[in-house]
Amino acid sequence: MVSGNTKQHAADRTPPAGILHHQTQEPVESCNTNTIPTVVGSWISVKKGNKMKDIRAKQVRNCTSASPSEKDHKILIIGDRHLRNCATNVKSIITGSLEVQGIVKPGAGTNILTKLVEKEVRSLTKNDVIVFCGGANDIGRNNSSKALHQITNFIAVNKHTNIILMAAPHRYDFITDSCVNKDITSFNRKLRKLTKIQHRATILEIPNIRELFTDYGLHLNGQGKEKLSNQIVAQIYTQSWTRN
Repeated sequence: MVSGNTKQHAADRTPPAGILHHQTQEPVESCNTNTIPTVVGSWISVKKGNKMKDIRAKQVRNCTSASPSEKDHKILIIGDRHLRNCATNVKSIITGSLEVQGIVKPGAGTNILTKLVEKEVRSLTKNDVIVFCGGANDIGRNNSSKALHQITNFIAVNKHTNIILMAAPHRYDFITDSCVNKDITSFNRKLRKLTKIQHRATILEIPNIRELFTDYGLHLNGQGKEKLSNQIVAQIYTQSWTRN
């Protein structure tokens, strides 16, 4: 269970000197909508009313000319803002006949993330791998127990493929002994226990180094994303479809 309450979490916040007490959301693209855009691969899908319109995002670097049907393995990277640009980085690092797809939903909880990829996950096999990053936003809302339950169910219904669960990152915008960071430690400990009893699920620790996070302390900076992407690739090579 999550310790403390929302008021305690707010009281623990100690942003670095010179940093405002509120966080500004980095826009992915300028668009006339109040909804949070979902980044799908190199496209941003924005729901406006009952219509979906696609806005071209940055071109993914170093794309191969092979079509998805010619790929031997598929990597599906799904998560909240912590995984922004990671699919692009992974695609530029990884070698071989691999298809990389990234779906990012900033601010989303675990429930939204798992539902967002239901269709994509259904077609995956034991030769593919999901990289899943969820739970951080749930912890901040005192919903860590619910998030853990949803992740457990996600693994249970997707035993036909491999899953890499990303541990929740440390929050440098809170003091170390804050209720939030204690909850993060507890959440990650339970994730580790979960992956020990699941044949096709492993855990990947996000680098816990202050210099790899933004000045505000909530998200990884460019260097942190690069390091994380290299960790993802290393784990994919050693712990995905090679496990029979």
